[in-house]
Amino acid sequence: MKYIDRVPALIVLFLDLDWDHASWIEKKTEAESKCASLRASVGQSSRVAVVLLQQRSVPTSSDDPLATERAHELCQICHLTPRQLFVTFRSVPTSSDDPLATERAHELCQICHLTPRQLFVVPILGDLSGYVSKLESAFHELAQGFYQQKLKAIRARSIPNNSPALVVRQLFKLAFLSELRQDTHTAYRNYRLAYEQCKDHVESWDPYDIFEWRSVVGLLNYKICELCFLHNMAVEAINQMRRHQAVFFSGPAGLFEQAVVNGLTALATLNPGTHLDLAASLYSAVNKSILALKKSESFIRLTKGLNNLNGSQRTL
Repeated sequence: MKYIDRVPALIVLFLDLDWDHASWIEKKTEAESKCASLRASVGQSSRVAVVLLQQRSVPTSSDDPLATERAHELCQICHLTPRQLFVTFRSVPTSSDDPLATERAHELCQICHLTPRQLFVVPILGDLSGYVSKLESAFHELAQGFYQQKLKAIRARSIPNNSPALVVRQLFKLAFLSELRQDTHTAYRNYRLAYEQCKDHVESWDPYDIFEWRSVVGLLNYKICELCFLHNMAVEAINQMRRHQAVFFSGPAGLFEQAVVNGLTALATLNPGTHLDLAASLYSAVNKSILALKKSESFIRLTKGLNNLNGSQRTL
């Protein structure tokens, strides 16, 4: 749950700041302080991006006649409509666009420890739908980079003595981060490897950790079946569940037997299977009694009487 609740892949800071702001130095220092505070509060190498909201209009085709002309030519020669042609989102202006903007963007990147791909400029006057979609794509790319960095770090870790518990832990982390990265095929492969590792090393399970092991195996089995259904492998999901039941179905009996070996008094009342069987028997008996009651004449007369009473009340 760490990477869901406590460690974000990307933190986006929105600032209302124009390149020609009268208090540029103070605003720049404020941005540096906020970025440093965000990094210190997370402390897990989360990516930080800054979006500058500027009081200017969204550029239109009239702003750049050459771009409009070339885009029209490209649409014609490639048989595209204007809605099928997209321009890559460039976050930081270049020197040919605006020397002041280029200089101050470079200053902001340096003082806030950002790369040019982590600084974005959005004009807030006009239609923002295009900028929103481009920002979404850029943020997704930055988040993907964070998870890729974490995956590389986990793969680089050595496992002392090839401990089965540590191998399963590493494989589960790789699978979970791959799932967050939306690489479900890699996640499925690592979940399956972790499951096989658990199944093949049952004899090495510590007696005191056996409940934890079985919980982990159950979770891995669930994730494998879930991803099988996601990949349209319903038959494989069903077969996986059957294999899981075949291997681990005798688990409660084995736990009870091991507890007896460790000194537990072998009383029938302490076997959870006894209570489960009694509960099932009582449930079955109650259902039979309900069916018999519904077929009895007294119940039928009572039902008819209630229906007649309800009808007379509606008439009144």
